[in-house]
Amino acid sequence: MSTQGIIHQSSSISHHSQGPLVIDGGDVMLDLAREVKDRLEREGRGGTDILGQYGLKPREYVLTTIHRASNTDDRDNLRNILEAMRQIGNRGLKVLFPVHPRTKKALEKSDLLAMLDTDAIVTSDPVSYLEMIALESEARFLLTDSGGVQKEAYFFGVPCVVAREETEWTELIEIGWNRIAGAKTAGILAAAEAILSEDFASKPRPDFYGDGRASPRIARVLKWFVE
Repeated sequence: MSTQGIIHQSSSISHHSQGPLVIDGGDVMLDLAREVKDRLEREGRGGTDILGQYGLKPREYVLTTIHRASNTDDRDNLRNILEAMRQIGNRGLKVLFPVHPRTKKALEKSDLLAMLDTDAIVTSDPVSYLEMIALESEARFLLTDSGGVQKEAYFFGVPCVVAREETEWTELIEIGWNRIAGAKTAGILAAAEAILSEDFASKPRPDFYGDGRASPRIARVLKWFVE
């Protein structure tokens, strides 16, 4: 039953009924991401030209974020991911890598900073949320170990290579928008090649996370509940 339907039929639901009342109102992450994306489109990237700053063109770069301890604290994993980034960049796609503070420390500790000294990888300091949305929404694909970034990529119809052995968002793996690659160079490159060979423009993209209006819907449900 929709939230609106529950509000209209609230007299038939007892606050003392057995079991929990579960209402799927949508995902507020989608609300915020769409709001910021709309601002970017209205205001010409909202006053930020993060793509121009790094010489990036829409759909001609890969955005990479790596920060999980399973990757940063494992020298082999981190080196393998960097090598995959280097090879992807050498194949014609720029790779933008905003370096998380945890990752920067790990690169220094593991003596891997030299691997970033290549034209194939463009590094930057951490970016703002607004800049991140601009970068995510116009990338060719994302390479990440972030949970939230996997979903945000999907919001904008951008496929994602997941540098982990598992993901919270199994539904995105099942429909082929995201691919589990692990932290081996060969696995990451194979997932990247598969994504690059597929036509995502015509690929179905189910509304797993709602319609972008979860916030007002949740507010209406809470209002109904307390009244």
